[in-house]
Amino acid sequence: MFVLCLAYFLGGIKLSKWYGFGWILEALNKGEIPSTGSLVEVFNKKILERCLKLYEDSMTKVILPIHEESLQSIHEASRAESLKSFDQQHFGRHHAKKSVETLD
Repeated sequence: MFVLCLAYFLGGIKLSKWYGFGWILEALNKGEIPSTGSLVEVFNKKILERCLKLYEDSMTKVILPIHEESLQSIHEASRAESLKSFDQQHFGRHHAKKSVETLD
């Protein structure tokens, strides 16, 4: 990896092709090789979907009509349970923060 970075900074793709890394740079530039960040986002998206399902399942069990205060209480408990589940499973702080903002 160090040689790849060095090749890129010293002369870009031409020098990297001399080292045999040209195809790697081209694939990275085209998005054909996933970055660590994109892999984390994929994992967190699946976790987020499961947590949203957990919240949705909890809220669909509510029998209406119900007092607003009771509904708010159930919502807050369901949300807390979903966020706790997400916190236990997610990868990476930065990507998880963006995912939690989606959950809210």
